[in-house]
Amino acid sequence: MTVARTEIAPEIVAAVADVSRIRTRAIDRVAYANDASHYLLTPEAVVVASDAAEVGAILRAATASRTPVTFRSGGTSLSGQSAGSGLLVDVRQGFGRIDVLDGGRRVRSQPGATVRQVNARLARHGHRLGPDPASEAACTIGGVVANNSSGMACGTAENSYRTLESLVVVLASGTVVDTAPDLTRALNPEGDA
Repeated sequence: MTVARTEIAPEIVAAVADVSRIRTRAIDRVAYANDASHYLLTPEAVVVASDAAEVGAILRAATASRTPVTFRSGGTSLSGQSAGSGLLVDVRQGFGRIDVLDGGRRVRSQPGATVRQVNARLARHGHRLGPDPASEAACTIGGVVANNSSGMACGTAENSYRTLESLVVVLASGTVVDTAPDLTRALNPEGDA
């Protein structure tokens, strides 16, 4: 396999606050080239995003430069959803916040937290997430929600979509939409998503 060093669009470089989080070395790109599936897609570059605002800036830049984007969190997909040949945005490393609410009846989690981490927090209150994928130690909330994961015990009653109350979505335009603005203000008075 030949992996050439690639150039990243200048708009994308400008969108990332700390350029040390942009990975273009062959060894870094090959490390992200596959997930748990049989696909092998080497990204042109990898960006380890810091927050939702930066993800928005990256998406705006990628849209302007016509660069395809794939998001990656746990990389446990069996169908290749977390591998791509364009820009790969890692949303695991800086997105692990977990807030337990209402005595464990609700939880607000960022996409990089694993199902096991969230369930460990909820177990203290006698609760757990609906979805129970077998890869709970490695799979993350971002992938679980994106794929509507359920696991063997959940089926259609406790899958991701049926147990989801709200979420923060970053659109291709870079706009950050929070479907629970009052909760966001309460948890993040400074406005951080």
